[in-house]
Amino acid sequence: MSTNFSIKAIHFGSKEYLEMVDLRRKILRIPLGLDFSEEDLNKDINSGLLASYNSKNEILGCCVIDFNPLESTIKVRQMAVDTPFQNAGIGKQLMLEVEEWAKREKINRIHLHARKIAVTFYQKQGYKVCSNEFTEVSIPHFEMEKRIKSD
Repeated sequence: MSTNFSIKAIHFGSKEYLEMVDLRRKILRIPLGLDFSEEDLNKDINSGLLASYNSKNEILGCCVIDFNPLESTIKVRQMAVDTPFQNAGIGKQLMLEVEEWAKREKINRIHLHARKIAVTFYQKQGYKVCSNEFTEVSIPHFEMEKRIKSD
C-alpha cells in the first residue's frame, strides 16, 4: 500500500493528542485487555509527541519520546501504526524523525522496550537487542538501543 503522509510534533492535551491516545489504545492496549490510567497518560506531559498524518489529516501512526539530558539519551515508547497502514513505511519514518531530532540535540543513544513481535522491525532500523527477554504490559519485550552519531 502506498500512502502519502507527513509527520509533525503535537501538543499534550490538544485534539491531536487525544487522537493519538485513541490510536495507542486501539493498537497497543485493547488487544491486551488493557487501558491507560491517568498516571500512564500524565507521563506524556513532558514528552515529545510525534504523529503521522495522511492528506485528510487522519492520524496513521505515532510515538512518544522521553529525553534524558543527564544521560544524553532518548527513550522511544508507545510506537503505534494503525493496522491498515502497517508496512507502509510510517513506523520507519517516525524512527528516522526521532533520529534526526537526536542528532540536532546531540543525543548519542536512543533506546526502547520493543515487543517481541516488533524486534525485527527495529533491527531493520539498526537497533540492537541489549537485554534478556522481560515482561511488560503482560507480553514479552526486549530492551533495544541504537548509538547516534551527531554531525
